[in-house]
Amino acid sequence: MFDATAVMLHPGPIDIAAARSLALTEVTVDYRGKESHAAVAPFLGVNAADAVTVAQVAIGLLRQQLAPGQLVHGIVTNGGQAVNVIPGSATLQYAMRAPEID
Repeated sequence: MFDATAVMLHPGPIDIAAARSLALTEVTVDYRGKESHAAVAPFLGVNAADAVTVAQVAIGLLRQQLAPGQLVHGIVTNGGQAVNVIPGSATLQYAMRAPEID
């Protein structure tokens, strides 16, 4: 009898009998700033979401230098709670994959 719990299946566009897994590392990065009202006193705030934006741009620029098989994927999981408040915290979640853990 076939035991489906012992096998990982992953859909794909082609059949691969001997698929190779990639090493995976995940990180969560919390950025801390200082909240302030965006219209009344924006000069009192330190925008954590701006730090997230800078990090995402830097990672995007880094991608052209990655070796074949090295992958970086990320999302913003927190970027503020209201449009009229400079966010004092923001969070990124990223996963890095490569053929070797190094």
